[in-house]
Amino acid sequence: MTEGAGVDLVLFHSRGDRPYGAFSNFAATAIWIAGRKYPTVEHWYQAMKTVGDGHEWIRSASTPEEAKDRGHSIQARQYWRDEKVFIMYRGVLAKFRQHPDLARLLLSTGDAPIHENCDDPFWGFNGASGEDWLGRVLTHVRVQLRDVVSTEGPLSGVLRGRFLNYQTAFAVRYVRNGGEPWLVHLIRYRDSAEPAAALRSIVESGVLRATRQLNGYYAVCFSAAPVHDIELRVFDVEARLRRAGAAHVYSPFGIAVTYDFARELGIRPVLPLPTELIPELPAYLRFLTQGYSTNDLLDYTHEDEWRAPADVNVREGPFALVIPERRRLRLLPMAGSQDRALIMSIETAASAQ
Repeated sequence: MTEGAGVDLVLFHSRGDRPYGAFSNFAATAIWIAGRKYPTVEHWYQAMKTVGDGHEWIRSASTPEEAKDRGHSIQARQYWRDEKVFIMYRGVLAKFRQHPDLARLLLSTGDAPIHENCDDPFWGFNGASGEDWLGRVLTHVRVQLRDVVSTEGPLSGVLRGRFLNYQTAFAVRYVRNGGEPWLVHLIRYRDSAEPAAALRSIVESGVLRATRQLNGYYAVCFSAAPVHDIELRVFDVEARLRRAGAAHVYSPFGIAVTYDFARELGIRPVLPLPTELIPELPAYLRFLTQGYSTNDLLDYTHEDEWRAPADVNVREGPFALVIPERRRLRLLPMAGSQDRALIMSIETAASAQ
């Protein structure tokens, strides 16, 4: 039986509607996009009508209703009519990828038609009229959540080209990882004699703190390598090579974040550069630099490193604990879990080491 096969029709309008009010763009479900937090999808959509101070003015609105009013009070930027479906799709996709409980609710509707039951001629459908674009967006997101390598869906023609590059990159990472793609931060033994204790401190504080890098700037580092490759880095041949070469040795304890959410947080791939060129970059980009030199043989490119420029709040979003289990890395979702349960998992893994 198809999941959600008992659902014949999905209708919603107000965020208070049951059981699908959470599908409303006005629902109090915050999203992160490009390093900024938006209280609702409506804040994101309306703010994208403009840039600079106008964008921040709309993003800072106290309610989605106010954000909508502010968005309607300005002249939308050029080409807005051509881009607004893409903008809506990105916001809705972020909402359901960043909130697994909502993703499960959307998937539970099976293949049932989805409509915003309202009189908006473009986004809604009231049973007799309306272009139903929000329903199409939600249906396409449902397809993507169900099968990230799917090329089908109601928006395939609209998004092709503009969105294809990102979706292709996401799907390739998904396949390469054998499932959910992650960015992984492992605690180094050089940083702490007791990595499990360091991970416990991260859970208790809820913060993954930026540390000083070899280039002198502070950042939080992650690897985009597949988890299987990172296991080799921790337990197998790469670990032996690192010890032999007196390089950083990674523990099997750390924090992981889904690739798509990391990207929306503003975590970026590093820039391998000759060390003499780093001072020529703008100051705000230097945290991303990684020494690469044929003169002194510096080469860290194999680590597939990404960086955040500041502390990362691990209580908000799809983060996971990384702990060892029989020479493998086990990922435990943190969202919705109690700190005490997470700490017990860390302690159990540490005692088995």
